[in-house]
Amino acid sequence: MIKIAHRGNYCGKNSSRENSPDYINDALSKGYYVEIDVWNINNEWILGHDEPIHKIDVSFLKNERVVCHAKNFNALRVMVDDSEIHCFWHQGDAYTLTSKNWIWTQWDSDISGIKVYGNNELIAICSDNL
Repeated sequence: MIKIAHRGNYCGKNSSRENSPDYINDALSKGYYVEIDVWNINNEWILGHDEPIHKIDVSFLKNERVVCHAKNFNALRVMVDDSEIHCFWHQGDAYTLTSKNWIWTQWDSDISGIKVYGNNELIAICSDNL
């Protein structure tokens, strides 16, 4: 079972650190996958949930354990054309398909997270509490 740290959170929600490169790297160093919120504005890559905050290099997105949630159309448009970036778009949809053919579900209150399916089976949980 793959465990995905939601915005870098893995032991509780920490809004002040979410989507920051150091926080994401901390979760990755502990062996988690990470879901991050990604913006592309004027050809700059920026992380942040409600607004773009942390500038990064595109290479940060090209990690096999990073799943990128596109927050604006330009981010999605550019990321889907790069086979090294695992990405998706959703906005309140019950289900969405990632660029690696994972079925990403809506937040599930029973597990306090998101269920992710691949090859017709549950393969991952994305949560703030792993």
